[in-house]
Amino acid sequence: MARYGASGRGRCDFMSGIGINLRSLPRVTPPPDLETRLLVLASRERQRRAAGGNLPALFSALRKRARLLVGNLMRPPALPFAGGLISTAFLFGILAPTLAVPSGSLADVPTMLYTDARLETMPPFAFDRDVVVDLVIDGQGRIVDYSFPSGEMRADSLGNLGNMILFTSFNPATSFGQPTSSRVRVSFRRSHIVVKG
Repeated sequence: MARYGASGRGRCDFMSGIGINLRSLPRVTPPPDLETRLLVLASRERQRRAAGGNLPALFSALRKRARLLVGNLMRPPALPFAGGLISTAFLFGILAPTLAVPSGSLADVPTMLYTDARLETMPPFAFDRDVVVDLVIDGQGRIVDYSFPSGEMRADSLGNLGNMILFTSFNPATSFGQPTSSRVRVSFRRSHIVVKG
């Protein structure tokens, strides 16, 4: 007090200097979410005071808080998941009729990796007993060799078999769609023929 003088004039000058300095400071604007944060803090404080020492009210508040937290965590991925699920169902509904497997036609090429040779033409045959012969067929469907798995063949049947082999043709076996050579076992029965690749 002594340094301001008896009249207090020094004190007045000091206070007016403080006012001038305060007015020269830059203005600070509060953050835009300050009001919301203050309202949330006030609401939590009111809930805490209302619960007081009441244990069921405390559990209820914790349950509400956990539900809100889980709901906030699940909301961001829920919208893309639901949108993806709906768009998938929609696209499948549109494309499902086009996914039907077409029925096979006569001009269809087999898609198997390997197909056996198939008998195409054969002249009439007449054997007095059952005959089994193994044939080797080339890529053009022609018979290039034959053998008898059961041993020797009678001479009279051998002539008939030779003529039959000469005029018999096959559709060649295929590997990846390309003709290839193969072996076929043909069983001549008295009433029918059995061809096994």
